[in-house]
Amino acid sequence: MSGDVGLRENERAASADEARWRERLVGSPLLVIAEVDGEACGLVAGDIERDTGEPILISLWVNPRFRGRGVAKALITEVEEWAAAEHGELSLSVRDDNAAARGLYEDLGYEVVGPTPLADDEHPEVTMRKTFES
Repeated sequence: MSGDVGLRENERAASADEARWRERLVGSPLLVIAEVDGEACGLVAGDIERDTGEPILISLWVNPRFRGRGVAKALITEVEEWAAAEHGELSLSVRDDNAAARGLYEDLGYEVVGPTPLADDEHPEVTMRKTFES
């Protein structure tokens, strides 16, 4: 019985995570889906931060089968080109404990600028920013 309860809790959490992702993507001015050999393998969105009017990269995801093939870098580049067209920088939030993602962003020129406001205590995030040359 206790295993069933844990399973239901995990299903609710997964459903809530999916709902959060869907909500973030609806209405984003930029949504890019990557394909390899006709198969969707990743996505990313670009949005405008309501408070600052600055562009933000949100919801980067790459199917685990396609990781390590440059898909994430290609998706990030698409958002950077979109942001650079009208803004001098691009920000993103990443979980503080996600060393692989932070390393990728740092390799691409992003710098940590501080903790992400409103990040939950269980999964703290940091804000990273990249400034583009004009």
